[in-house]
Amino acid sequence: MKNDNDKALLGMASLQIKYKNFDKANSFIKKVLKISPNNAEAYNSLGMLYLENNQYEKALQNFNKSIELNPWWPSESANT
Repeated sequence: MKNDNDKALLGMASLQIKYKNFDKANSFIKKVLKISPNNAEAYNSLGMLYLENNQYEKALQNFNKSIELNPWWPSESANT
C-alpha cells in the first residue's frame, strides 16, 4: 500500500461493499486508483465489488490485475 490515504479509502470501500453500497464503494476505489494506479489492493477490492455484483468477468480481470501488480500482496498483508 502506498500511503495511509489509500488504506483509509479502501477500508471505507470495503465497508460499503459489505453493506451493498456499491456506487459509494466504486467511488472510493476509483479515488485510490487515480492517486495510485498500480495499487494491487485497489484492484483486488474492485474485483470484490464486481464479484458481489455478479459481474464475474470483470471480477476476474481485476483479480488478475491485482496478482499481476503484486503476486505476493496477500501474504505480505497477512504478515503486517
